[in-house]
Amino acid sequence: MENFKSESQEHPNLSESRAIVELLIQKVSVLKQLRLLELGKLDPLMVTKLIREEKKDDSDIKDWIEHLLEIIEAPKTMKIWKKFFRSFLDEIKGLVVDEDNPFKSFEEEFNSKDYTIPTWSYVLKHINFLYRNGFINQEEFRQIFHDKKFVQQLVYYASHTLGDLNGPESVSKHWGWLSFNDSFEDLGPKDENILTYYSLVRKIQRLGGQLGLDQSYPDWQTITKDLLSHNYIIELTSNDRKHSIKTKTVNSKNPSNYPYELKNDFANIVKMFEHIDSGKADVEDLETLSRKNGEDARNLIHLNLENQTHLSTAMFQFIDFLEKNFARNIIKELVTTPEELKMFEYKKAFMLSFSRMSASIELTESYWYYLKNLEGNAISKGLSKLKKMKSELHDHEDEFLQLCFKANEDGKIFEWFTSHKVLYHFFRHSKLYKSYWSYHDELEKFISKSSGV
Repeated sequence: MENFKSESQEHPNLSESRAIVELLIQKVSVLKQLRLLELGKLDPLMVTKLIREEKKDDSDIKDWIEHLLEIIEAPKTMKIWKKFFRSFLDEIKGLVVDEDNPFKSFEEEFNSKDYTIPTWSYVLKHINFLYRNGFINQEEFRQIFHDKKFVQQLVYYASHTLGDLNGPESVSKHWGWLSFNDSFEDLGPKDENILTYYSLVRKIQRLGGQLGLDQSYPDWQTITKDLLSHNYIIELTSNDRKHSIKTKTVNSKNPSNYPYELKNDFANIVKMFEHIDSGKADVEDLETLSRKNGEDARNLIHLNLENQTHLSTAMFQFIDFLEKNFARNIIKELVTTPEELKMFEYKKAFMLSFSRMSASIELTESYWYYLKNLEGNAISKGLSKLKKMKSELHDHEDEFLQLCFKANEDGKIFEWFTSHKVLYHFFRHSKLYKSYWSYHDELEKFISKSSGV
């Protein structure tokens, strides 16, 4: 609590915030004691008697304790038990979800050296405690990720802590994801889909914002707002019977059955990609501008081209995500000829291959740097993972290069690939090959040296 005291004059809500945390800590302490007594195989009545006696002076949570003990003593109370802990879970989540929570005004100022936010660390730690100790079951744990506000905030927090990467489609693909909460390994496909959706939306927002699309693309604000406000991702991944029937209807492969909001988002993302992809610029003008304005101008040009390419890639990741999971034939509503469909599918395959390669590069490189800062046995334990990541990286590079070679086989594909568009500029000007492939030799030396070879 030392951090709280040192900041008390700066934050008028601090005393209220401290009180909220202290109450939650007291409640968790009671639950820990309850679990220890249960592990000792004491009779439930004896458990409640001991807790009442020991916690009789905890006046702040007296009513809460009494309610908990009444549930333990009463027969056939599963529904009441679930309701009680669902309410407690909501209380914990409220620290990061409720806009009127006093923590919201200063949580970012408590960033530690590892970029974690103590409020989030506290929330995730106690969600893990409730789940691992059986106070909530797997279904109830997974249901947390069907809370739209919570998942949006979690994705932002994870991106803030792990670092924004341009390749991976979801924060859960990062090698450090389970460090937040090892219970995340028990998430199911539906929960992962929700994480992927909001991770991609965040990436599109971030890259588009860096490119100034809020100023240059008229529909940008509306599109990004819709992506966050639409509920179809929650409805289509719900375990609720009403929504599961709707999901079966969507998966019938008939585009007319797809939710209007989904079709609208899909069409908007395709349209936005076409806008970016069709933006032409004269290469000679770029080179002239670089020579005239020096290194800063060149760096800015390279950064913009890189961001445009990664934004295009993120859009195709979003398109592919919707097609694979919810709307398999939706593209047929937007293309009119077999030639258009063939071209679209090549662009998608190319961009997705590029995204896999980029993700593999970023994750391998970041894990490598992480290992380099460790010592002794800790490095050895991580080497097998690093070797596997390096092998997968080679596979993704080979796949990507094969798609590049394929451009020679079709005139229209070749024209798209080599025309003066964002992608071509990126390859010519961003020093892609130098920055992405140059560290292979150094990485190999690190693995060999650390392996004692």
